[in-house]
Amino acid sequence: MPNLTDLPLQLTYRTGRDDLVRGFFVPCLQSAVLYRRAAGYFTSSGLALAARGVASLALRRGRMRLIVSPHLEPDDCAALERARDTPAAVLRTIAARSLAEIEDALIKDRLNALAWLAAAGLLEIKLALRVTPQGSYARGLFHAKTGVFSDDRGHHVSFSGSANETAGGLVENFEHLDVFRSWQDPEGRVQAAIDDFESLWTGQVPGLSIIDFSQASRVLLERYRNPDQPPPGIDPNQVREPGPGATLTPPAGLELRPYQKDAIRAWSKAGGRGVFAIATGSGKTVTALVLASKVAERNRPLVVIIVCPFINLCRQWIREIAAFGLDAIACFEGRHRWQAQLEEGYQRLTAGLDQVQAIVTTNATFQSDAFQTRLRPRVAAGNVHHLLIADEVHDLGAENARAALPDGITLRLGLSATPERHFDPVGTAAVLDYFGSIVYQYNLAQAIADGRFCRHRCHLRDEHPLRPDQLIRFTSCSPL
Repeated sequence: MPNLTDLPLQLTYRTGRDDLVRGFFVPCLQSAVLYRRAAGYFTSSGLALAARGVASLALRRGRMRLIVSPHLEPDDCAALERARDTPAAVLRTIAARSLAEIEDALIKDRLNALAWLAAAGLLEIKLALRVTPQGSYARGLFHAKTGVFSDDRGHHVSFSGSANETAGGLVENFEHLDVFRSWQDPEGRVQAAIDDFESLWTGQVPGLSIIDFSQASRVLLERYRNPDQPPPGIDPNQVREPGPGATLTPPAGLELRPYQKDAIRAWSKAGGRGVFAIATGSGKTVTALVLASKVAERNRPLVVIIVCPFINLCRQWIREIAAFGLDAIACFEGRHRWQAQLEEGYQRLTAGLDQVQAIVTTNATFQSDAFQTRLRPRVAAGNVHHLLIADEVHDLGAENARAALPDGITLRLGLSATPERHFDPVGTAAVLDYFGSIVYQYNLAQAIADGRFCRHRCHLRDEHPLRPDQLIRFTSCSPL
């Protein structure tokens, strides 16, 4: 293959007179082993413009280093400030929002090539964020639109140019490139371009914050990779395909008790709705998670949403879910943290990187605008299945709580030892109307009879003896 010095390069290239891709980018990339590129926004169109000809880079197993800017909305800067110590999760959310579905075949091909480079470990991406003199994040590009090709003989070709670029995308109706060659460069412009890029890459430019984004980019770009169309030079057998991601699988050796199996069958027979009235301590959580694992076998991708009244219950659920092989998204503390994780979770499902996501949230967060505005559009879209599990389901009979229950979620399970709301028949009716009737009961007396709980005695203090009518009511309620 030719080296850069073998190419008949022009001093300038411009749209309308020259074929920039075939006449410049492809020949240079076929000869290069390293492509340094400082481009525009991390958007579908921005990446497609930066990726022109990169399929040719794979012929020599060449590497690409790409610096781009995230497209920040006004609220994004504030979110980044709040997550200053760990901005990666917020940036993943911003980047995921900027990647659109593509119809144009040419752009698809370019992004497919870029995604293959990422999958093969040949693409590194860093994000450049503008920083004010006071140290705050700011919107806008860092305005360096340059590139440098380097071959294995130590020769370099640099270029700088202009494109009609806006926050909404890039328009390739006109572009002008100035080209410089290291072997004919008495002014040292090529070396200056390399030095400038390396200063950017290593985070030594004042007014810019540089954040590594390579791993997150690979995940986000995976949606554009066509497994059947790798660029020449990349062996698909040497690319580690992303697995189906974590799944919800019962731990080895787990054996449900007969009443737990009966409860799952009753819920399934009822059409995927219903309430388990199971005594506290009898394994409601495990029963519900096994049920969810069975739902996940036939309904993928699936989001399992567990709603609990208290944070301590949420944490118990998260521990139990971990035993089933899944890291749940905890939506109850640090709103900006869980919002980013929630967005990324749905993004991974859409990209096919995961098959199941579990979300654990409190009743208060579930009812909040921050959660509802993210959940309802996903439910309405219908491309992801949802299973809603409500622990202590009777608490969702309150007026504000039941107003937040999404009609679009068809798979519903309520859990409670006491599903009826005291002195609130309207709330009780609302719970049973939404989640379905009580499809299985396993009360305290049955649990004691089955040996799940030990028998106990209640001793009444003589200081406050019960009246005869109270004693009758007490003994009628006791299973002993």
